[in-house]
Amino acid sequence: MNRSLPLALALLLSASWALGCRGSSSSEPGAPNLLSISDISPADGTTLGAGSSVTFAATLDYALNSSGAAAITLIVQDQNGRVLNPDNEVTTIVSQGIGSVRLTGQAVVPATGVSLVRVIFALQPTAPVSTQVTAFATYPVRP
Repeated sequence: MNRSLPLALALLLSASWALGCRGSSSSEPGAPNLLSISDISPADGTTLGAGSSVTFAATLDYALNSSGAAAITLIVQDQNGRVLNPDNEVTTIVSQGIGSVRLTGQAVVPATGVSLVRVIFALQPTAPVSTQVTAFATYPVRP
């Protein structure tokens, strides 16, 4: 898919790169890794029904600067951090640079005990010194 990054992300990257060029040494970190949700279905904040099966589909914009590659994973959790899609975590590998990726995954909202679902997208670079970057959407659950 050939989508342009949102203006805010492009401006942030430009500012980060400009700051990185001022008197930086090789021991200082470069531009940060970034991850943002440009489109998600169902929409962030949509109320989900307890006991329902939900398909989450999202387009993510990323900037990977710290490593040659990274994994982006879709993780669905409840309000206590319990993973609701342990056997269905969707992962894709992206290369260094700026791009967009579409991820689609499913989870079943438990019939009881869940008041909130959070869909987390985690960008984890392969370099051991790189830190994970996340973006997420939150959904209330009705009984």
